[in-house]
Amino acid sequence: PANVRGGDAAGPISPRTVRRGSSDASALPQRQGWLLNRERNKKRYHVLLDGVLYWFKKEQKAGCASRDDFNERYKGYIALSAGCELRRAPDAHASFTFVLVGERSDETILAASATDEFDGWCAAIERCIEVDKQHNAGAAVAHSGHLRLKGKRKFVVLKPDRLVWFADVKSEAVQGSFLLTNCTIGMRGATLHLDAATTTTSTIRTGSSSGGAGGSGGSGDGGGSGGGSGGGG
Repeated sequence: PANVRGGDAAGPISPRTVRRGSSDASALPQRQGWLLNRERNKKRYHVLLDGVLYWFKKEQKAGCASRDDFNERYKGYIALSAGCELRRAPDAHASFTFVLVGERSDETILAASATDEFDGWCAAIERCIEVDKQHNAGAAVAHSGHLRLKGKRKFVVLKPDRLVWFADVKSEAVQGSFLLTNCTIGMRGATLHLDAATTTTSTIRTGSSSGGAGGSGGSGDGGGSGGGSGGGG
């Protein structure tokens, strides 16, 4: 799941990476151009790539096909997962404004400069969200149980492509997730290392957990609360 949220530093979870060569990757639209962040009143150059919306201070070269094509490090991103929603502002016909809403109701308000740009961005973003919904439709739960995350007992669900955790077994609100797509997993003693495709690393310490199905420790840079978005202005 992805939450849309702002911040002053890069978010704890790496951007979602679509597996190259999959039907999902070929179905995702690519788009780039300037958008205004109405909350910060800042214009940023946005690139929609593999289901992730990145933004930059400077214009990027045309036709970015991978993150290697970026001229600079992105200032932030939003992973457009099935948990996101795009809403058009009531005065969208005049302001060209749309709102990206995450699973935890975090909002990012963006505005285009013309009708054709507004329609194009909305269509591309909605397509990315729909592709992720199709990808995850009917995905079975592989395993679940109580584990220790950053010293706190959480109910953790292992899905085919991610770990998702909740406050307890009765809670329906997702507190965080870690995408497992293209990750490598290593063990060193009682420590489990999850390395994402973007070189971000999560460290989970395993051990017995009182009252739970198993034990795990706090996650490092690669894990974290709240899903696939991060960055500031």
